[in-house]
Amino acid sequence: MVAKIKLEAQHREITGKEVKQLRQQGVIPANLYGKNIHSVPLQIEKIGISKVLAEVGGSKLVDLLVKGEKKPRNVLIREVQRGLAGNILHMDFFQVSMTELITVPVPVELVGESPLIKANNLVLEQAVWELQVKCLPDKIPQSIEVDISSIIGTGHALLVKDIKPVKDIIILNSPDESIVRARAQLVMEKEEVKPVVAAEATAEAAPGAEAKAEAEK
Repeated sequence: MVAKIKLEAQHREITGKEVKQLRQQGVIPANLYGKNIHSVPLQIEKIGISKVLAEVGGSKLVDLLVKGEKKPRNVLIREVQRGLAGNILHMDFFQVSMTELITVPVPVELVGESPLIKANNLVLEQAVWELQVKCLPDKIPQSIEVDISSIIGTGHALLVKDIKPVKDIIILNSPDESIVRARAQLVMEKEEVKPVVAAEATAEAAPGAEAKAEAEK
């Protein structure tokens, strides 16, 4: 399960286009919202955010301690807006209740190895990279494993219903949705190149050369 980590924030008074000044100072603007609470503008040190994103994968459950508040808030990182260069521009946090089920996306992780894949020169086509799950916030998994060792041959697909049940997790995707499928590997056939006889090459290079040679005999 995803371990909670701590992140410190402060209330933000600067809004609108002026938030550009914050970014220049290494501070990222953010907003906190959630069920039955008003949106709260926040600002967070960029260094702290980078650490959180590096340490926590999947849906991110965080203890967000806002300066001036006695207790941390249980939040999920809902969105990270980035610029063209990949720099962080803004973040959204969603405050959750630890006793209420939530719906979150969780990455798919392919595990295991099928000897038939190598033996038959097959490749895997992955159609689903994350699944929608419902669970309590502290039960969010880092990923959901899909075991490919049971693949038996070309065209065989592993479906959502083939996933081994995960305790306290409800997968919301259709049971018949295909996650990964085995197919034959495409082999590009080399085009046969016919060797060119020297006389033919000369004739192609200089039209009429053959007739001229005959006349000179």
